[in-house]
Amino acid sequence: MERGTTQIDDKGRMSPIYTPYEELRRVAKENIDWPYAREVDQFYRRAPEIAGRFYTDLGDWEGQLPPVVFGVENLRNKNTLAAYHLIPDSVGLPFKISFNEQHYIDGDNGKQWRYGEWAKMETLVHELGHHWQQIRGEDPFTPKSSVTHNKEFTDKMESIGIFCDSGGAHFAPVGEDSPAGLLFESWGLGPPEDVPAGEPLEFDWFKWFADKKGRARPSTSTLRKYVCPECGINVRWGRKAEPELMHVPCGKMLVRG
Repeated sequence: MERGTTQIDDKGRMSPIYTPYEELRRVAKENIDWPYAREVDQFYRRAPEIAGRFYTDLGDWEGQLPPVVFGVENLRNKNTLAAYHLIPDSVGLPFKISFNEQHYIDGDNGKQWRYGEWAKMETLVHELGHHWQQIRGEDPFTPKSSVTHNKEFTDKMESIGIFCDSGGAHFAPVGEDSPAGLLFESWGLGPPEDVPAGEPLEFDWFKWFADKKGRARPSTSTLRKYVCPECGINVRWGRKAEPELMHVPCGKMLVRG
C-alpha cells in the first residue's frame, strides 16, 4: 500500500491518505488479456507529467496532488466521456478517473479513443483538472453546485489551452502553441485539421471529429448534410446557423441533403 499525501477531516485532524496506486498500475500494465491495458498504462505514464506542469505548486511538496488510479468502464451514459469520482468507490478507493468504454472502438492496434489521440489527451488533462479542483481549488464541485464545470474550472482549463463550456464540452481544439498543445506535441501528437471554430453550448469538436472520421456512435451524428444540386458534391455542417455555402464551380448554393 502506497502512502500518498495527507487529508484533514471535519474535526481538523490530519491523517495520511493511502492508495494501492503502484499495485493497480502494475496490474493494469501487465494484464495483457485486458483490452484496455495499453490505454491505461498510457494514462499512468502521462498523468504525472500533466500534474507536474499544470496542477502542482512548484517548490511546495504539499502542493503535489495524490496519485490518481485509472480505469475504463461502462459509465452507463453515452454523453459522459470520462469521470472523476468525487467519493471513494465501492471498495473505498479514492482519487479515481474512469474513461467510458462506450467511446472506444476497435482499431488496427487494439482499442482506440473514438475522438482521436489529441482529444483523448485533452480529456485526460480535463479530468485531472477535476482532481486538482477538488484537492486544491477554492470553489470545488459539491452536490449542491448549479453547474458541473464552474468558472474556476473553466478558467483553469483556458489557462492551459482547453476551451471548455459549463457542461464540460470542448468547443475548440487545444492550440499548438498553448501549454497543453506544446506538451502534446512533445509526445509526438499533432492537432486535428480543419476543425471549424465554435462557441460554448453550440459546438463540440470531439463529435465533429468522430463524424468526419466515420466513428460517430450510431444515431448520434451532429452534422447536417448539404448538397450541390448541380453536381451532387456534399459537405457536412455542425453549427446551428445555416451554412449559406456556394459551390463556386457550379455556381449553385448548397441545399439540405
